[in-house]
Amino acid sequence: MVRCREILRLTAKGLSQRTVADSVGCARSTVSVVLARCSAAGVEWPLPDEMGDAAIRARIYPSGHGADAGRAPIDHERVERELGRRGVTMTLLWSEYCAEAASAGLGPFQYSAFCGRHREWARRRAAAMRIEWRPAECMQVDWAGMAMPLCDPDGAGFSRAYVFVAALPFSAKPYAEAFRRMDERSWVEAHVHAFEHFGGTTPIVAPGNLKAGVKKSTAGELVVNEQYRRMCEHYNVAVVPARARRPRDKAAVEMSVGVVERRVLAPLRDRTFFSLGELNAAISEGVAAVCAEPFQKREGSRGSVFEEVERPLLQPLPPTRYEMVGRRGATVAFDYHISFDGRYYSVPFHLVRRRVEVSAARDLVWVTCEGERVASHPRSYGPRGSYVTDPAHMPEAHRDFVECV
Repeated sequence: MVRCREILRLTAKGLSQRTVADSVGCARSTVSVVLARCSAAGVEWPLPDEMGDAAIRARIYPSGHGADAGRAPIDHERVERELGRRGVTMTLLWSEYCAEAASAGLGPFQYSAFCGRHREWARRRAAAMRIEWRPAECMQVDWAGMAMPLCDPDGAGFSRAYVFVAALPFSAKPYAEAFRRMDERSWVEAHVHAFEHFGGTTPIVAPGNLKAGVKKSTAGELVVNEQYRRMCEHYNVAVVPARARRPRDKAAVEMSVGVVERRVLAPLRDRTFFSLGELNAAISEGVAAVCAEPFQKREGSRGSVFEEVERPLLQPLPPTRYEMVGRRGATVAFDYHISFDGRYYSVPFHLVRRRVEVSAARDLVWVTCEGERVASHPRSYGPRGSYVTDPAHMPEAHRDFVECV
């Protein structure tokens, strides 16, 4: 901004316009324009102490003059409100503004000026409140935007690995791990691994609004993905999603994502990794180095603050690790088997044609009927179409036949 007060002060000392322009860092023509406008408005040196540059500009550039003269005013409040609605763009709002300006007999701003003035209005209103997080109060989670290349074992090509990042806001300690997919299973497993890395849980987990975790998040309703809900229930944590398109709601993990991308992933960009284990080992080493570095504006480091203050306050982990369970309904076939993941598992024969619920963990498949477990089997990873049969589930005649054969 032009330093009008300094221009008047230096001119009153008898300095030339060129010297004044060099001193305040502007063009000589700007000095000439400011002096002419001040003379026309009766603004002369000396000035009262409370009259700064803004007050001088308000006197020499009165409203109704300049670039905005004769232009239709912009309803910035409405523009900001409408931008929050799905599908609304600045182009649409500008076309509506032009139509309103024409009906009022005023000239509209061009699109670039319309956007520029709204950005300036929004910038002046943008105020951020600093939140003081308590130790072990919340864990914020997100996916990094930077994916890592992963070479196929046969060297035939590259796939992509996606990096999950969790952060504890008080100590700023991050956790990062790469996965082959950003699906529901990876999302849940990443949380489990993060809890185990930190050695405990926080009462609150703050994710974004990605579909793997949150189906619906509005002011009146929160619907969390079923597997994600079960995992949070197992670890006794509450899900409090950030508002859509509001990255400041999870500023700690947004900052940690940036740190991980710049200081951990970027230095690995030219290395070739042939497995997730190899990549995650390198990521873990980089994150440990970041945690060991001292803060610039705080005492200690991420690692020391976490160990000394935050770790003792974390909620203890449950006795068993959460294991993701797949569930689906099924009808018992005439051969008293149900299908799950391409394999067939037996249930008691008297449940033929009954509806049951099949649940499967990594190593176990079990079947419930009306809330009661009626069968369980070790999970089969054999050929698709194979059968797992418990002789106790067979009718007596069928058992006798099998024994005879």
